Amino acid sequence: MKSTFTIILMGAALLLSSPLLANAVEEPVCTAEHDPAFALRKSVAVLNIAVAQPGEASDMPQLGAEVARYLQQALSAGEAMRVRDGSDYALEGAQINLLGHHDASLPTLLAALAPELESQLFVCGRIIDLSRHRVEETPIDTLLGGLPGVSRLRPERRHFALELSVYDGHSGAELLTRRFHTQAEGRVNMSGLRPLSGDFLASDYGRAVGELLGEASERLKRSLSCIPMMARITDIEEKGLRIDDGNGALLRPGDRLRIFHRRYIGVDELGRERFQEEYIGDARVTHSFPRSALLELDDNSRQADLRPGDVARAW
Repeated sequence: MKSTFTIILMGAALLLSSPLLANAVEEPVCTAEHDPAFALRKSVAVLNIAVAQPGEASDMPQLGAEVARYLQQALSAGEAMRVRDGSDYALEGAQINLLGHHDASLPTLLAALAPELESQLFVCGRIIDLSRHRVEETPIDTLLGGLPGVSRLRPERRHFALELSVYDGHSGAELLTRRFHTQAEGRVNMSGLRPLSGDFLASDYGRAVGELLGEASERLKRSLSCIPMMARITDIEEKGLRIDDGNGALLRPGDRLRIFHRRYIGVDELGRERFQEEYIGDARVTHSFPRSALLELDDNSRQADLRPGDVARAW
């Protein structure tokens, strides 16, 4: 396949940075009909969605958990992805809340969590605005308000802003980030309604939130489809490799993967380790098992440079 991972990610990033309109941009096409490599399934863990200002969600308890559950269900539709429940974990600032520990960098924590959830990618998010306020009175309102029996009480307007990010479980690197926003007037106090329930979605505010989540999940799904299936190399033998994914990714004997060495290049300004990928060569799948696969490197590949923890990728 001629397209590189970098080009695909640029296309996916462009998709997620577009306005929340169905036809705002020409979206990347990443389906098996266009290239067999797109048929390989990624494993994606959806973490709990945090609420940036909990006080704004006092009438919507468990909103973050319900949004995470919605995204899990939306991404599970079809055969393109294996979705893991990561709702016990949530991002907090620059780190992830992993069983109460906050003493490691985000890449290290994600890399540690990836094998536990058997995930290649992480979807994380925050609800960053649930504020509400009265709609400003217009001159017409003032005029009508002077008439007997006409109320001058304007409806409330409420916002819903969601930030979603995708992280690579192998490196902990942030691949994509996008913010979505909507607002509604009318019934915006959701007290007594379970978030995203039928009654909630039938309200003025709930309809707007439901439409936003539907559009956000569809765009997220399309962007994830343009990220290649990846697996870790766990064992290296003479001309042979074992990776930590197999039948679950729809790998079959004869499939070809690209092999990369993660070369250590130092630390960044925050003290986090940095790596650079080096292309080693191509490999052919010889055997596929439920949780692993055996690969045979091409003759011209630089196997001596490989180490456990290096990466096999669909493209």
